[in-house]
Amino acid sequence: MRAGPAALLCSGLLLVASSAHANGAFPSSGQVLVDPTDPSTIWVRTSYGFAKSSDAGATFHLICEEAIGYSSGYHPHAALSHTGAIFMGLSDGLAIGRGDTCAFDRAPDLEGNFVVDVSMGLDGRAIALAIPPNGERPRVYASTDDLATWSQLGDVLPDKVVPLTLDAAPSDPNVIYVSAYAEGDKPLGLVITSTDGGQTWTSAIVPNSDAKVSPFIGGIDPLAPERLFVRINSVPGRLLLSEDYGATFEVVASLANGRLHAFRLSDDGAYALYGGNFDGLHELDTTTFATEPRAAIAARCVTFADGRIFACGEEATDGFTAGVSEDGAATFTPLLENRCIEGILPCASGAPVHDLCEPGWPMIKELIGATGDCDASGGGSQGGAPATGGQSQGGAPAATGGASNAGGGGAGGSGGAPADGDGGGCACTLAPGAPTSEWSSAIAALAAIALLGHRKNNARHAPQTTSRSHHGCRRRSRACAGLASRGARRSTRPL
Repeated sequence: MRAGPAALLCSGLLLVASSAHANGAFPSSGQVLVDPTDPSTIWVRTSYGFAKSSDAGATFHLICEEAIGYSSGYHPHAALSHTGAIFMGLSDGLAIGRGDTCAFDRAPDLEGNFVVDVSMGLDGRAIALAIPPNGERPRVYASTDDLATWSQLGDVLPDKVVPLTLDAAPSDPNVIYVSAYAEGDKPLGLVITSTDGGQTWTSAIVPNSDAKVSPFIGGIDPLAPERLFVRINSVPGRLLLSEDYGATFEVVASLANGRLHAFRLSDDGAYALYGGNFDGLHELDTTTFATEPRAAIAARCVTFADGRIFACGEEATDGFTAGVSEDGAATFTPLLENRCIEGILPCASGAPVHDLCEPGWPMIKELIGATGDCDASGGGSQGGAPATGGQSQGGAPAATGGASNAGGGGAGGSGGAPADGDGGGCACTLAPGAPTSEWSSAIAALAAIALLGHRKNNARHAPQTTSRSHHGCRRRSRACAGLASRGARRSTRPL
């Protein structure tokens, strides 16, 4: 395994992080999930574990990384099933938490696989992107029985690719997208598409992307499976759109500064929210590609749930680790602050969460400044003046170049567990059972991307109510006007 570049980068970051916390990562958040069966249950993925609230955010308790099955700065992308079970990919399998989540099970069918990403569809099917431990090609697995069993979906992915993210179209689950980069001297960024449920795959180059400036799937139009948004891990961040199943791409929005961490489409696809650490949140009209500034927060993730908008922020600048907005992302109020975490999730002695997490809580508590008391000072409305850094390409989007350094769930964003590139941890080691053949170099590359990229940062397909009346009107008009052309595009899917 080529440990050189990744190990050096990890060592450098850890040395610089003189105030590093718990696992070597600065306290931060990267994903917010709201239980589709019970909106009072809210999950926030942090750099020191998962914070869980069962009372709509009034209180939060922590589930440490070790109880789930990961550590050392690995930040898995999680999803919620339609029964409220939380599941996430790990470097050696897939973890599942149900009920009181005092213990996490493993999916036997995926044990030993590097599960790079997971996603939950509106049809009740869960999918997972996995690299087998024996050097075989990556593949997609699916579960239709609430995560109990998993089976390979269609054919394996093309040879010599390193997979990063995946998603399936809400309106057509047979349309599946995987972002990746090619191995070799020219590690070009790719989108790999199947329109037949994984039976066949077609690869296309994502312009101005590669192993360092990686492409991450942002979202798929809920009504038009051929419309794919891809977030590029560049500085400044760029948002690309394909309207032909990933065959070609055009730049539709970009930031003025920093990486584009957060992206989320509304449920009708009429608009999206996007943003990053420096430029705040912006709203993108997905028909005209005009943008409007929203809250000036250091947006690390954004998602819609329960008629509200949730975002990951930076406590130093925003006053919260996770915030919530009820005014269309104009302002946010604190949902989770590090100091408000009351302790480890209450579980009986003998339960993994109790036995593995309680011994480490005093150190975590001190390092994140947790007091469990949110009635003292702090809190209040956040967001301030609207952000001003976003840039729309305007009118009909034109493919542009650009890009340099890397950056990016993921919510939403984004493969499975890159830590945040702006002060997060780094995955220096892999869990036992990780691949040791030719895929080891690919896994090392994924670890390097963990230093440079961030996840999709959104829970993409939980049913929510997020459309706005004026967007809905535009959306219906566009749907009617474009019906014939969409039918034509649908008949020319890549085979």
